[in-house]
Amino acid sequence: MDKKTISVIIILLLLLVIIIGFMVYGINRNNNMQGNEYTGTIDLEYIKQTISENEYYTFEDGGQKYILFKIVESVFVPDEIVIESAEITNKEYTEENVLILNIDVKTDITRGYLGEGLKADGKTKDNRFFTLKINNDFTGLIVNDEEYTKFQGGIIHESSSDKYGYINADGNISIPLEYDNISELDDLYYDEETDAQLEIDYSNYLRLYKENEGIGIASKDGNILIDCQYDTLLNYGENTFAATKGDLENAQLSIIDINGNIIKDYIDGGIFGSTKIFNKYADISLNGKHGVVNRKLETIVPAEYDRILIETIDSDNADVKNQGYYFIVEDDGEYAVMDESGNLVIDFSYSSVYDLINEYENGGYDVQSIFETIGTIKNK
Repeated sequence: MDKKTISVIIILLLLLVIIIGFMVYGINRNNNMQGNEYTGTIDLEYIKQTISENEYYTFEDGGQKYILFKIVESVFVPDEIVIESAEITNKEYTEENVLILNIDVKTDITRGYLGEGLKADGKTKDNRFFTLKINNDFTGLIVNDEEYTKFQGGIIHESSSDKYGYINADGNISIPLEYDNISELDDLYYDEETDAQLEIDYSNYLRLYKENEGIGIASKDGNILIDCQYDTLLNYGENTFAATKGDLENAQLSIIDINGNIIKDYIDGGIFGSTKIFNKYADISLNGKHGVVNRKLETIVPAEYDRILIETIDSDNADVKNQGYYFIVEDDGEYAVMDESGNLVIDFSYSSVYDLINEYENGGYDVQSIFETIGTIKNK
């Protein structure tokens, strides 16, 4: 063999050794990474789907305790990059048994050995999920100076069936994935005594919806309080609702409590519009016509008009109080005004509702007779 051939063989052998070395390093490195990833039997898909920013979830598998949390990064990272590297620079327990972590998320590389039992597997450009092995229980978590609270549960969605359910704080499905929509209850209701909307704590309840059946209410622990049977469900008072059955052509309206018991009997008609709260008055629709009812479900304006707007007086006129209600009614393309008793104050003489509102609220149309009739002159 000549010297040139020997040199080529030596170079090839050196390259082969280098390649084998990299392969061994990669295998060992991968094994190290796998050893720090959570590979247990607990399905964390729905936890990751619902856990909020600054929440943590603890669980146990095979005698080992874990904590799951996420960090929301403000730095843009392309979707195809999976952040899997982090360094714990500080980990300690305070006297109050609060776990403190300082984590430096590496955004310039896509893979790396985590160490300290930490796994990051966020797969979006925003959320970075971390699963950390822990050896003892603690009462709180602080990550990068941000205080975290325990996981409270959340609404879950199964994409294959397009159904919704609910997972509770323990990580168990308390409401099965069989609903077409689930949402939080609105936390406001109308208080007649103060003529204002007040807050109510409905944080433990959910609005359920099933297509072809209707709307119902459940508690977050899975107790069905009202079956899915209503077409609309509006907040009426404390733990009470205005419930409509049937379409607007043939509906019935009643007042029920949070357990589905009827408080006020059905009347013919359904609540019209997208409002979520039954205020002092409601636009009721029956057989394609509109009227007004009060909170006792008494008729103020009969359902015989093409459209009704329920308005509060909000005038720029210095002689007019900013209080009270009035109703703009439309009939065959013309508009009129009625007061809170259903009396006709302005006859059907306007073809534009906007002109009527402007003149009416700013006192351009016989302010003495109109507002005196409704009782909103300041000196009265």
